[in-house]
Amino acid sequence: MAQTKREKIYKLFQTRSCTKQDVFEETQKVFDEVKSVLEEIATEYSNHVCHLDERVKIEYSSQNQYRAQIQFGGDILVFQMHTNIFTFDKDHHIWKTSYVKKDETRAYCGMINVYNFLADSFKFNRLNDAGYLVTRLFVNRERHFFAEGKKELNYLFNNFVEGKLDRETMVNIIESSIFYAIKFELQSPPFANMERISVSQMHQLSQNNNLGTDKQLGFKLQGDLDLE
Repeated sequence: MAQTKREKIYKLFQTRSCTKQDVFEETQKVFDEVKSVLEEIATEYSNHVCHLDERVKIEYSSQNQYRAQIQFGGDILVFQMHTNIFTFDKDHHIWKTSYVKKDETRAYCGMINVYNFLADSFKFNRLNDAGYLVTRLFVNRERHFFAEGKKELNYLFNNFVEGKLDRETMVNIIESSIFYAIKFELQSPPFANMERISVSQMHQLSQNNNLGTDKQLGFKLQGDLDLE
């Protein structure tokens, strides 16, 4: 006997809507743990680096339930939990795994993004400065996860079937992100790109150093080249 439209809707509530709630709750737990690890790392790094040079600031801060950051020297990593739940196109590698084939709801994932900004972009409120995505984590309701990102972050953490996001793995991901951000240096733009400046830009620059700045500055990602 064919299902009625209402029966199909009820089924979708069960298989999708309820699953998404489970995924959201688990992702929130993961993000809370990430924030705790960030705070611990900031304390440990600060205790060590202050002995080397007290001018180098290493600080953790939490802006709200879905955002936290760690500053180290001239860089900031912003960790942001997306409030929506995602799945993937049918060509994505996770659909080919036995783990997902047995239960397709395992493909529903929460997402945590990690962005690299210049610390001065926040200090001087340079709203036009760009940050760059270093990595993003996808976590399902069973805490299986994989990462997409720069350099080692794109291949060390891509086993969705076996990978479970424990505390040790979080430390590894965070430190890999810090390492990438430190190696990804600010590069001076070509002279020709800087020889014109508007009166408005000069006023902004004089008031709060607000001339737009970011690590890329019109180049290919120099940090990517240095790390190859």
